[in-house]
Amino acid sequence: MTEKELLEAIEAKQTELKESVEAKADTKAVEGLTEDLNGLKSTLKEIKDAQVAQGVKMTELKAVKSTEPKSYDVAFKEAWEANADAVKAVAEGKKAGSGEIEIKADVTTASVQGSTASYRIPGIGKQPVRRVFLDGLFPSGTVGEDSGGTITYWDQDTLNRNADNVAECAPIPESEINWIEQSCKIEKIGDSIPVCIEALEDYSFIQSEVDNFLMENVMLKNDQQILFGTGTSPQYKGIDGTAQTWAAGDFAAMIASPSIVDVILTGKTQIENSGQNNTYMPNYVLMNPTDFRKMKLEKDADGNYLLPNYLSQDATVIENMQVLESPLVASDTLYIMDSTRGTVYNHRNLTLDVANQHADDFLTDRIRLKATLRKSFVIRNVYANAFLKVNSIDAAITALTKP
Repeated sequence: MTEKELLEAIEAKQTELKESVEAKADTKAVEGLTEDLNGLKSTLKEIKDAQVAQGVKMTELKAVKSTEPKSYDVAFKEAWEANADAVKAVAEGKKAGSGEIEIKADVTTASVQGSTASYRIPGIGKQPVRRVFLDGLFPSGTVGEDSGGTITYWDQDTLNRNADNVAECAPIPESEINWIEQSCKIEKIGDSIPVCIEALEDYSFIQSEVDNFLMENVMLKNDQQILFGTGTSPQYKGIDGTAQTWAAGDFAAMIASPSIVDVILTGKTQIENSGQNNTYMPNYVLMNPTDFRKMKLEKDADGNYLLPNYLSQDATVIENMQVLESPLVASDTLYIMDSTRGTVYNHRNLTLDVANQHADDFLTDRIRLKATLRKSFVIRNVYANAFLKVNSIDAAITALTKP
């Protein structure tokens, strides 16, 4: 009998017993009904005890450990099938007690064997590289076809200005002027990398990574040439080799406790004087990041930071000159310039090419990725003094210091 059927039978026996008592039935009939009722209750208790024991056993089985890589679902199914008859007998009231189910495996991450599953972070990590910006500081021009790969320009050369006051009937003075033709070549900067076809087929990111790497390399070199080109082809004629050198001049030994800002301002004055206080207007200062920080950390004798009213709050602008940091500039040096007096001429913009005709590239299933540009950086000879280099900031401060 099921538990429900037992409960219904017990209720029926209780009703029958009540009716027998009320009808004043004989003692033997009442005793028989009482015995039947107690038997049904005993059977119901056995079923409930068996159910409780079975639940406890099932809970214990979940804690059984085994080194066998068997999932819980599989182990439970096998154990249930092995004890099916005993469980059925208990459920039908034919047997009291409990059955045993043995599970021999905990399911852990080690149960998933040979897995390569993981969370992949998108993108490629990039190593640090200095900022490219010098090219953008200057006016630009475009060189068209039939240039012969050369830029030519005229500069004034010798000037004799003899204008003067003239007395009545006196001869008028005579001045002189002549011109000189200057020229420079358009130079090429390039870089390349050989890449196997299989690499491009197997990894989609390689093509763009290599392209970006090559373009970055070329532009980094372009910036380096604008500052440090020697002027001997195939190099640009850069700022470093063209600029005038800082000199204390009339400021020598004249400034009490001079700072880096004083060096910059005296250099600015030197450029302006070279341009007759009319032609050159310095607008940029290039510094090493460490020297820039030293400038911001300078203090007076009382430990107060030096922030003159002509210096912006963040020290990035000094008398209308923007201060730019770059590790390209050597420490203890700096450059001051009027960038309008230099021009970047573009003949071939940054270009990417692909070819498989170099050496045995075709037979080895390899291609060459190549990045090139053709440019020229021009500072007219007559504008050379619009640029100034401080060879040593520390030495300049010493030269300015008032005894």
